[in-house]
Amino acid sequence: MVRIHNNAIGRESQDHEHPMTAASSINNLAELHGDQGKYESALPLIQRALASTEKTFGSNHKDIELVSINYLAVLYVAMAN
Repeated sequence: MVRIHNNAIGRESQDHEHPMTAASSINNLAELHGDQGKYESALPLIQRALASTEKTFGSNHKDIELVSINYLAVLYVAMAN
């Protein structure tokens, strides 16, 4: 599964027809790292997914961006504990 996500991340800048595919994979990979307690590696991934979403849809995209922002908050709380 990690290899699939890493392959999508590698194609991130090449996929202009489906820009959310890579962002979604990055988000999922961040969640996987977070679930494994690897918060330091999850944080830059979730930030990258959020940046990719903002670049594609703008900073006010309501549905998709909220997922990344929510998980970013969850990640910060987990890192504080």
